[in-house]
Amino acid sequence: IGSGLAGLTTAHRLVEQGIDFTIVTKDASVLEGSNSVYAQGGIIYRSPKDSPQALVEDILAAGDHIHSEKAVRQLATDGVDLVKEILIDQARVPFDREGDGLSFTQEAAHRLERIIHVKDHTGRAIMESLWSLLKDHPRITVLSGHVLVDLLTSGHNCRGYDFKYERNRCLGAFLYDTKTGRVKRVLADKTVLCTGGIGQVYEYHTNAEHAYGSGLAAANRARVRII
Repeated sequence: IGSGLAGLTTAHRLVEQGIDFTIVTKDASVLEGSNSVYAQGGIIYRSPKDSPQALVEDILAAGDHIHSEKAVRQLATDGVDLVKEILIDQARVPFDREGDGLSFTQEAAHRLERIIHVKDHTGRAIMESLWSLLKDHPRITVLSGHVLVDLLTSGHNCRGYDFKYERNRCLGAFLYDTKTGRVKRVLADKTVLCTGGIGQVYEYHTNAEHAYGSGLAAANRARVRII
């Protein structure tokens, strides 16, 4: 649920594993509306002078050390390799180049130049390149113009009381079809929430119009642990 960068990279992995799946997006197409499309600056990579430990230190400092350090170290080690594997080698995102290599810049709390970019529209370039890799694949179904109403769970939505005594399981979602004005039930073995942030909760923000926390709200109603 969600068609930004998180949704499309999840889709990419599912395609690789031969799994049938559905992408749900509120907008008329996958390449509209998400924060990812509007991202300007760039994405972390590793310049020749960089190291995973230096990146870890910068992330921890920028976030006042309230992170899960395990997650930060995973990002600093695996994340860079995945940028190369998925975005550079497979999706062939046209990152800006300088001489024989990539063009690196420095952003925000980074002490080193480790950001690669496509002019000032990096997000759209990444999304377009990744979607071109996926859009015609036979395993993908796209439900555009569909809004998440609620998660379908065994403990909340099933009529039999036996289900309420078992571990709560997500069985799919209820989706509002903006074209027909009706709510439909979509069943799934696994449901992945890639629904973005909560920018619209604030008066001033730089988030997309649809970033108002609907996925977090649905997860909270399903009693998912949220940090």
